[in-house]
Parts: sequence; structure tokens; C-alpha cells
Amino acid sequence: PAIDAVHPATLDPLAAALTAAGRPVSRQGTSDLAVTLPEGTRKVSGNALRVRRRAVLYHGTLLDNFPLELIGTLLRHPPREPAYRQRRSHEAFLANLALGRDQIDAAVRAAFEAERDEHDWPRQQAETLVASRYGQRSWTERL
Repeated sequence: PAIDAVHPATLDPLAAALTAAGRPVSRQGTSDLAVTLPEGTRKVSGNALRVRRRAVLYHGTLLDNFPLELIGTLLRHPPREPAYRQRRSHEAFLANLALGRDQIDAAVRAAFEAERDEHDWPRQQAETLVASRYGQRSWTERL
């Protein structure tokens, strides 16, 4: 189906831009980006999408300077995993891009041809949502 094209259409340009920024990044599994290191292929980005009748939300992470040793204490081993994970622990499976915020920002902008900052967005609505839900411990620690 057409929805299967969303991951490569989003991740392939991002992988190319991050590679141009200095890290050999490729798409792995269904929706991951990874770097190939001497010790193996390691995930640097996990992504997902939410599809509605008239909209698609694509979101993900880019690990750059994250304390990887904490992940095993924060997350359980997933019940399903891509073949390239090879049952490795979080610490042995993940890596940081180590490019820095400015280079990652430039790569994301290049990948999606985002050449200008958007200043006209619903700032008040976002602040209200953070105050009423997303900034509340009861929301962020609900699981």
C-alpha cells in the first residue's frame, strides 16, 4: 500500500543528509536509521507515523549525545526487534551520532528543504497543552 512508501520517502533523504554531514547513516529495519561501526550496525534513530484520514504525523528521535548506559535502566528489551538488532542489549545496539546540534539541524533542514523558520504557529495552544497535559508528571510518568 501507499503507506509503506512513507518511511523510505522520509528516512532516505535524512540518511543521505546525515551521511553528507559526516556519519555513514542508512535505513535499517522498518523505520530506523543506523550507523555502521567496526563493532556492527547500531541504531541512531527510531521513527514512527500516525495516520489519520486527512493527515500523517511522522516523528522520531536522533541520538546525538545521549547517555546510552541509562537506556537499559529506562526501557525494557522490546518484545519484537528487527533482525539487525541480533538480540543485543540497548547499550550494545544503540549509538550516538556525535555530530552536534548545529550539524544535525542543518542535515534535517537539507533533507526536507526547510529553508526558513516558521514564526506563525499556534504558540498559545502549545503552551496550554504543555501546562495542562504534556508538562505534567501525571502525563509523562503515566506508564
